[in-house]
Amino acid sequence: MVLAPHVDWVHDSNDPLRFARDKGMPDGTMTVAGNVAISRVVQSSNGTIDFDIKPLAYDDTGIVFRRNGEASGEMVYLRANPDCPAADDCIQYARSPLPDAVGHLFELPAAGADGFRRTDHVHLIIAGEKMLVTVNHAAGPTLVVPRLQGATMTGGIAFKGPAIYANLVIRPGPATALSDVHEARQAADTITSWLAAPPTALPVNRPVGAAEIPSAGSWRAIAVERNGLVNLSRAFDVHRLSIGWLRTTVTAATPAAGCSASAGLARSPSS
Repeated sequence: MVLAPHVDWVHDSNDPLRFARDKGMPDGTMTVAGNVAISRVVQSSNGTIDFDIKPLAYDDTGIVFRRNGEASGEMVYLRANPDCPAADDCIQYARSPLPDAVGHLFELPAAGADGFRRTDHVHLIIAGEKMLVTVNHAAGPTLVVPRLQGATMTGGIAFKGPAIYANLVIRPGPATALSDVHEARQAADTITSWLAAPPTALPVNRPVGAAEIPSAGSWRAIAVERNGLVNLSRAFDVHRLSIGWLRTTVTAATPAAGCSASAGLARSPSS
């Protein structure tokens, strides 16, 4: 698609977008100096997304797809690391937005890549909850994402700067295109059955006590992420420092010394 100024893209920064024509980029280039350039018209779901990128700094530049406002989307971001491809985090996937601390907990898919020191081509195949990313027409996928973490299956797209983008092509495709991509099996001792209660306000100037434990009618089943983590932010809308509540039941043949059953306490927003 043509990267046209003003009509198709809006920028969430004071730095203006810059559009130019180039003989090697017949549909034009778009320079995103900082923050994010958001498409007004393009939608993404299942299929392929191709684009060229030239990062302008060692930063997390890349594409956000299936975007539904600032609070929801999927991101493939590139670090223009001089050590690529030896570094194992030149290209990475994350749910967007996702704080760094939570990102490390989720062991987000990442890989080295032969590129990010010039203009590079990025090819995404997206099908349902799965994705393959190939950089510079490599023979095999550079990054395999067996389970996307976003909340929706469709949405808009955006590009994060500082970088120059060109040759954006989006083609719809079937949701079953990556049926042979599978997640790693969970460890046999992973606890997968949890109940959660809505977060409550964190007490001020006193420790959390038994009085804060939610009532019996507040608990409901909550899904477990692929690596056994329970993502409270996916289930609850939390905008302040709060207590997150989880509980489970452990059945053992014999009691373990020093153990007792209790409701779990966890600060939120977090996972």
